[in-house]
Amino acid sequence: MHAPDLAEIPAAANTEPKASAPSTTAVERLGRAAGLLLAPVVALAARARQGRALHLTGTVCAAEVIATAEDPLLMPLAHRLAGAAVVRMSGGMWRHPGPPEVLGCAIRFRGDRPLGPLVAPEDQDLLLATTRRLWLLVPAMLRTRVGDYLHNTYFSASPFELPGIGRVEFRVAPAPAAVQPGDTRDERLAAAMRSGVARLRLEVKRERRRWQSLCDIRLRGHLEIDEEELHYTPFHMGQDLRPRGFINALRAAVYTASKVGRTRT
Repeated sequence: MHAPDLAEIPAAANTEPKASAPSTTAVERLGRAAGLLLAPVVALAARARQGRALHLTGTVCAAEVIATAEDPLLMPLAHRLAGAAVVRMSGGMWRHPGPPEVLGCAIRFRGDRPLGPLVAPEDQDLLLATTRRLWLLVPAMLRTRVGDYLHNTYFSASPFELPGIGRVEFRVAPAPAAVQPGDTRDERLAAAMRSGVARLRLEVKRERRRWQSLCDIRLRGHLEIDEEELHYTPFHMGQDLRPRGFINALRAAVYTASKVGRTRT
């Protein structure tokens, strides 16, 4: 197996607009460098797995987003995110559930636009996983309830810059609900959606503040979509949530490498 052509990757690492973006920190420059070092490995992994290098399998859901923010500073963002969304719940590392791992929750906020795999300039992607920090990955793997998507809390793991407010973090927590019937996490998720109890709370945390409610996310059902055309990245930032921090900086090259590896012939 030969390595894919990675000529696109350095350009992808610079996809964040520069004219109005905040200055890059030393930590973010380190993240970009780490991403470029990891990119060839990620591309080969995607080629070998014939799919995403990470979050290989999952369930794509049609969702409705309802603004719930009570803080006047957060209300504008909550209303911009409200509307339709494409949500993908996935395992992090393994094709088949079982071993300890982290789970993922990727959300594309579509507003009033039809649900589909293609990205509009106004779309905002938010990627979360069941670990709050990179260095907490191993304990998070042991704590994650790998058999049920809806009984875990998901974190953005890296901050975002929100104009007028500053740096914020996000988390998604499930609304209280009984465990649904099913032999797999995908079956339990499908049962929860049929029962109308597949609901998530999107919360935001400003620096030195507590977590605050932002939106309710109601998963309405499985979305028939070609997952190979569905590419999430925090650099889809149509609602002006600008990715910051080490992890988001690393993602620029790594996510492009995964896409290159799985689409090259």
